[in-house]
Amino acid sequence: MPIACRLIRIGSTFPLAVCVSIGYTRSMSGKDSGFRIRVERDLRERFLAACRKQDRPAAQVLREFMRSYVGDTDQPNDRREGPQ
Repeated sequence: MPIACRLIRIGSTFPLAVCVSIGYTRSMSGKDSGFRIRVERDLRERFLAACRKQDRPAAQVLREFMRSYVGDTDQPNDRREGPQ
């Protein structure tokens, strides 16, 4: 993804470089948090390949999964350990 940079002068002395990914900030303006996770390399590659096959960004797929998972939290957990 291309990066666009421009210099902004703060006051009259200090230039500040502002760089943004084109196409990222506009659509992500309502988002203010992120995740950094570790997964097996093979799983990551297979997941990215599946996303590319469907022409969908991996982040979009993960957000949709998260929304679905959160929506299902009112359901009992079938995998709960211990006595039931």
